[in-house]
Amino acid sequence: MWDVFYDAETIGASKVNPSLQELKYLKYLDLSMNNFSHAPVPSVISSLVHLEYLNLSYAMFYGLVPPQLGNLSNLYHLDLGGWFLHVDDLDWLSHLSSNGIIGKIPESIGNLSNLVELYLSRNNIAGSIPRTMSTLIHMKILCLFDNRIYGEIPETIGGLQNLLVLSLDNNFITGEIPATIGGLQNLQLLSLDNNFITGEIPETIGGLQNLQMLYLDNNFITGEIPATIGGLQNLQTLILKDNSFTGQIPNTIGRLRNLLYLDISNNNLSGPLPKTMASLGNLTNLRHLDLGGNSISGEIPQTVGNSVRLEYLDLSNNGINGKIPQAIGNLSASLSSLVLNGNNLSGIIPSSMGQLSQLRKVDLSSNSLAGNITEAHFLNLTSLSELIIASNSLNVILPNDWLPPFNASIIDMSFCHIGAKFPDWIQTQHQLQRLYLSGVGVSGNLPIWFSNFSKHLEILYLSSNHLTDQLPSAPLLMLDLSNNSFVGPIPLDFTEATNLQLLSLSHNHINDSLSPFF
Repeated sequence: MWDVFYDAETIGASKVNPSLQELKYLKYLDLSMNNFSHAPVPSVISSLVHLEYLNLSYAMFYGLVPPQLGNLSNLYHLDLGGWFLHVDDLDWLSHLSSNGIIGKIPESIGNLSNLVELYLSRNNIAGSIPRTMSTLIHMKILCLFDNRIYGEIPETIGGLQNLLVLSLDNNFITGEIPATIGGLQNLQLLSLDNNFITGEIPETIGGLQNLQMLYLDNNFITGEIPATIGGLQNLQTLILKDNSFTGQIPNTIGRLRNLLYLDISNNNLSGPLPKTMASLGNLTNLRHLDLGGNSISGEIPQTVGNSVRLEYLDLSNNGINGKIPQAIGNLSASLSSLVLNGNNLSGIIPSSMGQLSQLRKVDLSSNSLAGNITEAHFLNLTSLSELIIASNSLNVILPNDWLPPFNASIIDMSFCHIGAKFPDWIQTQHQLQRLYLSGVGVSGNLPIWFSNFSKHLEILYLSSNHLTDQLPSAPLLMLDLSNNSFVGPIPLDFTEATNLQLLSLSHNHINDSLSPFF
């Protein structure tokens, strides 16, 4: 065995030492993840006739793959994954039991009767998947992701009974998922995301009893999510986002007791949320739930508080109404992201939200929430990084000497009511990168500390207020001070703001010549 995996600091020479050919009985050779400075694949490797395992992936080899590698008749694993290799003649593939190439997969690959693992990912492979692959009955791992493969998945794929991993993501595959895929009863990972797949998920998907991860996102799949998906008892990850699914989320998903990660966002799903959440309430191991960007309606049920291991909850951009349940505070030990923006939520924000000590992001913007925001809402939010409550009818009532328990990077309270005085607690936010306080009712001069409270500030929106005095010195990326009462000249240091992408100063009382600035 010779393994120099990930030794890039010590293996930097332009070529492999020819003395390698003296290792006549070598069976295992791994040179992956090194930097051979675009040297050609050494032909001396083809003399190592006892090799069973050869991995040259991501080693910065360049040029033609030596066809002499076809002499390695004992090889069962060959990985040439990367970006810089190509082949002129693919006939030599019929003498190998695994390979990693750039080109077109030949029909002769069906002759590799002992092939167990095939890694051809992240290359420039074009063409369709050969139907002859169905003869590779010993195949366990088939990785063809990140290529230019087109055409349909052949129905003969169902003949690979021993397949554990099928990864065809990030290609140009079209057509429907063949029903025969349900015959892959040993399959643990099925990844077909980022293709051009159409049609519906076949009912036979329920036959994948050992499946742990299913990725079908970013395709053009239509129809309803089949109820048979509830038969995937070992499923841990289910990603169906960015498709065109319709109908309701099937109740049978509630049977997936091992599910950790569920993302069905950005589809055309409908139906009442309470019914959906009731079935999902059985998923006690669920960590990530994203149903955003659908047409789901109804109220958030109190039972949401039973998902005590939930870390990420996104119900944004649906038709959800009613109040945010007080029981949301029960998720204090786990919830890090709460995203409910773009709904029809009303009523007050429960003070129990202040118990979410792990919360890093909260986005409640663009709803119809009302009432007061007080210190209690932030009591234990020591990890909060993104606070977004814009476009609600909220009154932010915080004392002048309040010290937030968090240090946020994004604060957006636009079009809530803060009052006439600019909030002093903002000066404690030394990591702040984006501040949005448009239309919050502040008036008068900006405080003295404002010009240097955060060295990281990049985006500042203070439009539609009653701010006066001279314009602040703020060489940022984006600055919107429109619809105020600022006077005087544009500061000369704005001419040094070479990274400025957006500047809006309209509807003020600026009366100086623009010539020094432009």
